[in-house]
Amino acid sequence: MRFQVIAKQNELVADLQKEEVELREDGVPQNIVLFEGGRLYPHVSKTDVHLLFDCSGSVRNARVLNPRVFSATLLDEFPNVRIAIWGFSGDSLSSFTSPTRDSAALRRGMDEVHRMPADFTPLYRSLRAVAGQLAATPGDAVRMIVVISDGLATPEQVKEDDAVAGARAAGTPVFPVLVNAHGAFEPRQSAFLSLAEATGGRAFDFKGKGPANLVDQILTRMAAEIRYEYVAGYHPASLGKRAKHSVQIVLKNANRGKVAGGVRDVEY
Repeated sequence: MRFQVIAKQNELVADLQKEEVELREDGVPQNIVLFEGGRLYPHVSKTDVHLLFDCSGSVRNARVLNPRVFSATLLDEFPNVRIAIWGFSGDSLSSFTSPTRDSAALRRGMDEVHRMPADFTPLYRSLRAVAGQLAATPGDAVRMIVVISDGLATPEQVKEDDAVAGARAAGTPVFPVLVNAHGAFEPRQSAFLSLAEATGGRAFDFKGKGPANLVDQILTRMAAEIRYEYVAGYHPASLGKRAKHSVQIVLKNANRGKVAGGVRDVEY
């Protein structure tokens, strides 16, 4: 369970202690067996940042898919962090690089993003598919999805709520990065940005065509997110029959602030 705590001054809390939170399953407090993050508890668990690039024509024309040099800030500061690269366009969804710290592999992944043919924008179908694959991937890594898009999703059967449900089931916050937006947001772009609040992520907005060092800026912002994140874990009870459960992180003292993220729908 990944979460952050935002104080009343809208500042992220860095000195949270394990005793200040409850991890509840279906409203019942559970024994916390893992707690990491902030200044007091070093990160040990792997954190995988999945970069999902919209390779549609409008985004490609904004020239935001070209950067191939990755900022050293994120990987140098956090030895537990890995990066994966995905791309989607039309009927294609491709994993170009599995979670890695190899800069050469990441550059090759960005080259593949650049070569992906431009087509229509199945934004929410692609996001749900990635979340589903991550949910089915074994391991105890904390996973985040960063979606770089203009937010202009092609009308399709898979809607925003479907993508949110998939991300919540995977326990994966979504960080929408809006590029190539001009003037007031249209409803599709506002819906794209709302993925952040619905899944416990944060929205980033780059007006206009986006900076040439877009990837560097995204990773720098993700470093700030990881710097103030916490991870809590517990051992679910085995009921002998599969059922859906709601898991939530709650602050014992509401005056401490509010929890961002820390909500997950699980089935076991």
